[in-house]
Amino acid sequence: KMLSDLYTVFSKELLLLVIQSNLPKIQDLMNAYLSQTVDYQLNMDIDKKSATTDTLELFVKIIDQHGDRQVESLSGGQKVILKLVWMIAISFVTNAPMLFLDETINNLDGDTVAKVADMITNFIKTK
Repeated sequence: KMLSDLYTVFSKELLLLVIQSNLPKIQDLMNAYLSQTVDYQLNMDIDKKSATTDTLELFVKIIDQHGDRQVESLSGGQKVILKLVWMIAISFVTNAPMLFLDETINNLDGDTVAKVADMITNFIKTK
């Protein structure tokens, strides 16, 4: 259990350190893909978790007609889309040769499934 917890902490820290310099590009890509499917955008920032530690934390705010809010306030389907655009943006920035998507349309209604299909198609065309 302890090794698993350490791995989780260090892998998260390493990921945040690596993406820190690419965060503006990742955020722009994510917002571009989000605009194709949902009515919210996001603002992301990486900062120290507290003034007394060097631990990095990713802060994400959702911006929509309700103002600024936490990711936790999103519906299940909105969270699915957020995770999907995160994977697509990271894949784009890292120039990954493959992207495996599994169960990408869970919790989505028919109209949103069509928008997600179009979004993925657009992503493939840019690769």
